[in-house]
Amino acid sequence: MYFDISGDMYFDSIEADAFYTINGYGLNRSQILVLDGDLWNNVDRQTFKNQLVQLRSIKNVSASYDSPVNIQGGYSLQTSEGKQGSFTMDITALPIEKDFLTTFQIPILAGSTLNDNDIIKAQDTSANKSVAIIINKLAAEKIGWTPEEAIEKTVNINGRKGPVKAVVDNFNFASLREEVRPIALFPEYAYFGNLFIKLNAGVNPTNAIQDVESVFKKLKPNTSFNYHFLDDDYAKLYRQEQQTTKTMQLFAMVTILIACIGLFAISAYAAKQRVKEIGIRKVLGASVSKLVGLLTSDFIKLVIIAFIITVPLGFWAMDKWLDNFAYHIHLEWWIF
Repeated sequence: MYFDISGDMYFDSIEADAFYTINGYGLNRSQILVLDGDLWNNVDRQTFKNQLVQLRSIKNVSASYDSPVNIQGGYSLQTSEGKQGSFTMDITALPIEKDFLTTFQIPILAGSTLNDNDIIKAQDTSANKSVAIIINKLAAEKIGWTPEEAIEKTVNINGRKGPVKAVVDNFNFASLREEVRPIALFPEYAYFGNLFIKLNAGVNPTNAIQDVESVFKKLKPNTSFNYHFLDDDYAKLYRQEQQTTKTMQLFAMVTILIACIGLFAISAYAAKQRVKEIGIRKVLGASVSKLVGLLTSDFIKLVIIAFIITVPLGFWAMDKWLDNFAYHIHLEWWIF
């Protein structure tokens, strides 16, 4: 684990794989720089990519029409080879560059990733061009296919017709408030809004960013180098929760502090009122533990009563809040 120059925490590749698998994202978004894709035409972008992947600090480079946190719908998938024959459904789709799956480490369940031949076909301008389509497991299931059955089946996505090249595992491309939806990926080199640069494991992010900037300035000397980490985009999805957490932590600290001050004051007052009793009991052989128990028993009873009252309320409130998320933990008794 290490930090970028802004002080944010990042994982090495092994930690990232474990973290994002555990959290159910289905793709690895750790240590990915995002650059503006509008700056590049196909030739310049490929030149930039070729020079970047030669650097020891860079693992992969890819691009897509939208950011993985902002993949839009508006597409329709049609096939005549569905389980019940002809099939049509609404689907979220994303035009991608060849190495998108590799860069984000999205698991392939069946088929294979895009190759150079698929890209040549995608750039064909003829009316009968064939486009390799990648769908997720959920999309295949809705059509009635297993991942293996889906391979080489012909589908049509808004006029982009071609065989299913691969079926990938379901991955979350939105907030965890939303369930995973059917998605299709296909190569289309007309426009890429985002360029993604995956840093190698164990490299110093500051040095890696300097390497990228050096190559960038050679190709775009009169353009300012602007970037951000993809994790920042995902963090924005939960900004409201982060602000709520900070507020609740502040109020909790103040509440606990006031409660402790109050208990201390009451216990000190009670002890002062019973100084003579404590002295007599001590002379008669009472132990320190018995004296402490005598003074604190009433307070402990109040604390236990408060605990019994607040735990159900806390459980109810947390359970209702977690219901806002399609993917969430289940509350256990030991948390309280």
